[in-house]
Amino acid sequence: MSGFGDFHQLPLKPEDLSTLQRIFDAEVDARHLPVGSEQAEDLARKLLELFQSGIRREDALRECMKAA
Repeated sequence: MSGFGDFHQLPLKPEDLSTLQRIFDAEVDARHLPVGSEQAEDLARKLLELFQSGIRREDALRECMKAA
């Protein structure tokens, strides 16, 4: 038991950050978005929301991001 009430309070580990960065980079590239654009920031926000909601597997996150 972690002592945290829910997923959004869990700290990010280095491997989590690496996974999120890989997914973000792939989505930005696939959509031909500039990294600092509002659309890219919206994608990053959505990715973090998915992660914080408890979706932690890279393949599941990638699938969810395709629909975003």
